[in-house]
Amino acid sequence: MTHISISVKEPFGIQWPKQYTIIDVSYNGSLDIKNLCLYNSLDIMTEADFISFKNNKLKIGFMLSLYPFETKKMYIADTPQDYKENKCISIKKTNGYKSISNSSLILHIPSSGTYYGNEIPAPVMLVSSKHISTHGIWKKEFDKAHIKVRIENKTLHARITIKYDFFEQGKYKAVIDMHKEMNEIVITETSDVGFSNSFIIKSSFIPKKTYARMHTPSKELGVPDQWKRITFNTSNQKNPIFLQPFYSWDKDTATLIQYYDDRLGICIVPINAGKWENAQAQNIKTYMDDSFIIEAPVNKGKRSWLLSLYSGLSYEKNNYINLRTDYQNWENMLDNPIERIYLSDRLCAAYGGINFSKTLEWLNIIQQNITYTPHVLADNKQIKATQERISNWPWIKNTIQQHKDDKAGFDPAGVYCALDDEKYALITKQKISIWLLSRIQLITTFGYSLHEIVCIRLSRPIRLIAIDFDLTCSSRHYSNYDKQFIYSAFVFIMRVIEAEDYWPDKKNGFRMGNRNFHSDRFSALGILACLLKDYPLSRQIIKYVQKQIEKELKFCIKDSGAWIEAPNYQAYSMNYLIILFTALKNNGHKNYFKNARFRKTLEFLSDIQTPYDIRYGAHMIPTLGDTAANYWSQSFSNIFAWAGKMTQGTSFSKKMIRAWKYAGSPVFSSGGELNSTFKMLLLTDNTLPYEKEKYKLLYEYEGFGAIARMNNSYLCLKSGDISMHYDHDESTIIWYENNTPLLIDIGSQYFPPCDASFMHNRISIDMKTDQARGSLICAKHDKDMFLFVTKTEISEIQEWPLWPITDPTWNFRYAQDPIKIDKHIWKRSIIYLMAHKALLIIDEVKGSLPFEQNFLLTTNSYEHQNNYYGFNGQTGMNMHIWTFNNINSEVMDWSYKGLDEPLFKKAFSMDWKDFTWMWDKPITNMEERVQILRNKFFPCSKAITFISAYSSDSEDKQNVEMFYNNNTLIWIKNGKKIEINLKSFNEKPFSHIVKEY
Repeated sequence: MTHISISVKEPFGIQWPKQYTIIDVSYNGSLDIKNLCLYNSLDIMTEADFISFKNNKLKIGFMLSLYPFETKKMYIADTPQDYKENKCISIKKTNGYKSISNSSLILHIPSSGTYYGNEIPAPVMLVSSKHISTHGIWKKEFDKAHIKVRIENKTLHARITIKYDFFEQGKYKAVIDMHKEMNEIVITETSDVGFSNSFIIKSSFIPKKTYARMHTPSKELGVPDQWKRITFNTSNQKNPIFLQPFYSWDKDTATLIQYYDDRLGICIVPINAGKWENAQAQNIKTYMDDSFIIEAPVNKGKRSWLLSLYSGLSYEKNNYINLRTDYQNWENMLDNPIERIYLSDRLCAAYGGINFSKTLEWLNIIQQNITYTPHVLADNKQIKATQERISNWPWIKNTIQQHKDDKAGFDPAGVYCALDDEKYALITKQKISIWLLSRIQLITTFGYSLHEIVCIRLSRPIRLIAIDFDLTCSSRHYSNYDKQFIYSAFVFIMRVIEAEDYWPDKKNGFRMGNRNFHSDRFSALGILACLLKDYPLSRQIIKYVQKQIEKELKFCIKDSGAWIEAPNYQAYSMNYLIILFTALKNNGHKNYFKNARFRKTLEFLSDIQTPYDIRYGAHMIPTLGDTAANYWSQSFSNIFAWAGKMTQGTSFSKKMIRAWKYAGSPVFSSGGELNSTFKMLLLTDNTLPYEKEKYKLLYEYEGFGAIARMNNSYLCLKSGDISMHYDHDESTIIWYENNTPLLIDIGSQYFPPCDASFMHNRISIDMKTDQARGSLICAKHDKDMFLFVTKTEISEIQEWPLWPITDPTWNFRYAQDPIKIDKHIWKRSIIYLMAHKALLIIDEVKGSLPFEQNFLLTTNSYEHQNNYYGFNGQTGMNMHIWTFNNINSEVMDWSYKGLDEPLFKKAFSMDWKDFTWMWDKPITNMEERVQILRNKFFPCSKAITFISAYSSDSEDKQNVEMFYNNNTLIWIKNGKKIEINLKSFNEKPFSHIVKEY
């Protein structure tokens, strides 16, 4: 006689709605799964699927719902003699199709056979509920198809497999899963065909409202909320909405959609992103024509999606997900709580995200008797050494005492680590517990594709929260229950981040966002695996992470050392990679601080630092691309200190500490995660030695461009294929003299975004922008004279707002698409006479359209006469500028408010003045003002501009002349004549190009 006890306990204190749950039950003995039944604790028989029995594991499926911390007890026994099994679906055969019912839905599918032309049926010919009916057709006719149908029918689950053989045109398969009395079907399609068609489902149902999760809806639909959810009147939908399971930034692309009225609705939810193939070609689209239409393209690929026809409530009020604390929660999340949970949200979680089956599978293998001591970012010995450093560092010591309770940068684990104050361990425990519970609730309620769960929105906070727990886990304030709950929650989130449906492989075909998203994710995964070193799968995850690191360092770092992202994003990527490398090293895994490519790219970042910038008060990482001129962005230079500490005793360490000192020795990064302040002192040692300045005159970097520098003179030329987080800025330049920026790249990052070509020190074609990338074809110097030549082919241009947009609802994805033009060949030649503080810029453009030469000058005023401009600088450096061959020129003023920009305040919900304690130098808003000199030229002409800089107290202004004649430029300065031969100068030695008399 069989009797197998089952106990299922809810582990997190959350509610799980009714869902089909599969568990494994251990049993040593023999079983006939055809003769088993499931009973609840009241000895009442409960319907179940006995799926398999292998290796002493009985796999069983049943419907389950749980209240917080509820334990359900059941048992398995032999089937009674009078037991009559009820199947999931009933099947009726009719002429040409089969009618199937699970008591909630009726489904018509083809019968097996050979069909021709317009008689070839769709895999779903009809789906209907009591109140909604839909019918399915092929969009185009086929010549011939052979269909084979197979049905597996268990007690609670049925699977229908429909195979199409289109003969020489290929094959297609649809697998339809149903559960008893449920309102949804799951359709998984696999196609290997040589044509493009669509499977269409139409319905006469006319919804009133639509709910979707989408980043960039069409403007007529409205603005999504802080969680990238939107509800709108269905009648406002003019364009198709495309559906995919992985988070999308594309216009009118959603991860789920729900159409509904007062009592009825249809949900379409793409699921299982890790199983999609050729994903960009598989997007389902929904739209309104004479009827409601779902169109699923059929081509080479694979996808899985859910269709629900329901009656009743379309949403429930959110009464239990409460973020409650600003610990690792953005203020805009707290100020805009989720008010409704829609049925499509629940379906996305249950079918396409984390269901209870997976949760049990993940938690059941947690080891017992785990030892909790710090080991991730530092061990107890390293913590004590940090406390000693703090005691001998007056500014840091006083800063911690004065600001340990500040809301800005609040870091209770860091305070506990620095001061050994148990009060802050208790605070940390409470905040960690609340945060973990809220994220488990979000994940299990909304599935993988909710904005605040996707990649960086989860990986960035969880990385630091894991470290917070590790640093405080030895505290007396953690009970055994606290540790068990927190450990289990970390396991849950690690397995979520690891799951292929959460983050599919690139080969699945989704656009995965910027490169840093991937490394951000695997770095968090590695930190969690180091924290959970006793979890059975952690070593396997570490192997995966280390494999991804190897790929990352190979892919993201050019042989020259240049990183493939803008400087700010490189610094931020180094931020979490250094934290990951530290954890791996501390836990006995590979030491990536010895990796030559890693060291080379950090040397690159240090070598491109600007001279001391009199506006900022330190050397800066250049503000190319999405890099800001303010402390918010520049404080990421604290990574130089981290790299120096983790490699101390090497010449590389000395170079890193020098770069950190030059950057103003930033310790706390206000632009990082929400509490990455005091704990990062574990990676910062202000006592380490550093080398003196050892710059070369010329640096050339594949993909990035070149740097010319000496003392307080500096020229940065961006040229090459590196484009990630860059603007439309090919061949732009940044120029400093006397520690003063003269030609700048606007350092506003996104506040406002300065993307357009004509907002950079480069040309623009017909006052449009372009995203072309070129190459540096010459970079050489003779003593303090430099020559650079770049070449760029421009085949597309795009309309763009004349001035950077300050409207927070504007999205560059709303811009008009680029237009094709005849190829324009742009050759830029730059001669930099460093000793004379002078630049010659020649732009030759071969093409049919006019072009502009744009210069962003840090000046206040100017005088103008003929082809000459005299500009008066903001900080003591003035400029003479002569332009030749232009049609005309104009000067315009533009500025932004730096950290006081409303866009910045809206994005981060904080005031920068709250962070001024984070640096031992004055922090300002770094407002920037420029005068834009725009020279206009005819098509197929040569633009020549010569710029010389001088300090305001010199007499240069009274003693300069410029002449241009017959490919020769003559500059007379204080009685000295400099002659520049412009004819084919990139092929000549400097002595034939520049002559001084």
